[in-house]
Amino acid sequence: AAESSDKNGFDGTLVWEDDKGLTLSIWIYRDDSVSGGNKYNNNIFAFGEYTRYSFSFFAGWGVLRCDGAGFGRISDRKWHNFTYSIHPKDQQTGKFKAEVYWDGEKVGEAKLTRRDSDKFTLASINDECAAGTYFDDFRVYNKALTAEEAAALAVVIPERLPVVLKTRGGHHDAGDYNPRSHLDV
Repeated sequence: AAESSDKNGFDGTLVWEDDKGLTLSIWIYRDDSVSGGNKYNNNIFAFGEYTRYSFSFFAGWGVLRCDGAGFGRISDRKWHNFTYSIHPKDQQTGKFKAEVYWDGEKVGEAKLTRRDSDKFTLASINDECAAGTYFDDFRVYNKALTAEEAAALAVVIPERLPVVLKTRGGHHDAGDYNPRSHLDV
């Protein structure tokens, strides 16, 4: 359940089971020319209460960071996929292994403790240059995805252009009444 607040993004809850894990995936696009800079802050997504997050992907002065990985700034006007895969709780240590993927490549890993909160924040970007930050195709899976599955989420599907077939002749059904020409499709 999520509800809008007086800030950007959504706050709500996202309940998941320790023994199944969880994967979050989101596409992010940044265009600094929209706001004249890249000073933007806060959570792209986070679990827990402010200052006591269990797991998070956030921006600090435009630098993207996550548990176990840092990405620097993006301003290349291209869509990038971020996938965060949380494995089931290790019963001996009580920790969760979190794997971080950027554009389908594993870029980090961390062992984390889950706090006592299912509070969830999504796309809560703010500050003077927040404009120009776009999100798309946010997904939640009730399991930890494999590296192959995370890579598949990051495949960029190009815009589909019409395919032009070079043909000669025609068929009377297409308006060409030459009975000697025929195109088998």
